[in-house]
Amino acid sequence: MSSESRSPTSSSEALDAFRNLSISNVLETPMDEIRRFFRGMSQSSIFAYGLGIEKAGAPDFAKNAVVVVMDCEKFEHEPRCLTEYGLQTFTRKEMQPTLADPGSQNAHYINRTFCRGYPEKNRFGITRFATKQQAKDFLTSCLSWPIDVTKPDGDKCPIIFLGHAVENEMAMLQQELGVDPTVVSNVVAIIDTQHIAKEKGVHRRGDKIGLEALMRVYKVAFRDGHTAGNDAAYTAIGAIQMVMGFKLPKNPERSLQSVVDDLEPYSQSSVPPPVGVRNFCTRCESFAHKQLQCRGGI
Repeated sequence: MSSESRSPTSSSEALDAFRNLSISNVLETPMDEIRRFFRGMSQSSIFAYGLGIEKAGAPDFAKNAVVVVMDCEKFEHEPRCLTEYGLQTFTRKEMQPTLADPGSQNAHYINRTFCRGYPEKNRFGITRFATKQQAKDFLTSCLSWPIDVTKPDGDKCPIIFLGHAVENEMAMLQQELGVDPTVVSNVVAIIDTQHIAKEKGVHRRGDKIGLEALMRVYKVAFRDGHTAGNDAAYTAIGAIQMVMGFKLPKNPERSLQSVVDDLEPYSQSSVPPPVGVRNFCTRCESFAHKQLQCRGGI
């Protein structure tokens, strides 16, 4: 018996196809087993598992899960190109003890009209300026974490991919970098903070809460939004607050804003990612300085 399938024509259709895959009982891989395990779960529960919350019946291989949080920014005028992407990554193994008891080529295109962005005002982690190919290679490596770092060609960690309005991220990655997380063999779930907000009853006007509105719910200042690194961090913060709220103290000694204020400089002290360059001026395109230090003419 033969059947004919149609390739998804949009990021939305690709996501639907990914989430409704029919997994065979024959020749099931460890990744298939994890996808089957996640199939009947809410997105909130999938993220909770990625944070280290135990779930009955979890496949043993799932303990190696890595959560990749992503935001992309695109220039709002022509050329409609990808200008930034921000990544926050963490492993289930490192989060489990932490939460048991209560982070270019198109860089000169900067959004200033509708979604003001500023890559040099990234507050979380470290900004690097990379070519499109370097950005693609680095993203691919972030989706291909080896379980054993001494064996980079060995088994890969299962990836839980999280975004805010994740269909937008999917479309930009596919169009600009040719990367489609729905067909990466070790991506086992693609989840969205807007969907999690619905599940948790976190509402604002309309069906889909904006990221700034989500931060207001938890009294976190949305500073320098629409900068990809910041928005990826706010996405992670919002998801953790929605999913882990039941474990957080009712009368904490410090406010969440105070914690975020400390997190910003701490995250910037980390080791720079092995991609791109540290300096690039989005004003004069020099590699000797950043825009704030620019004194040249254009």
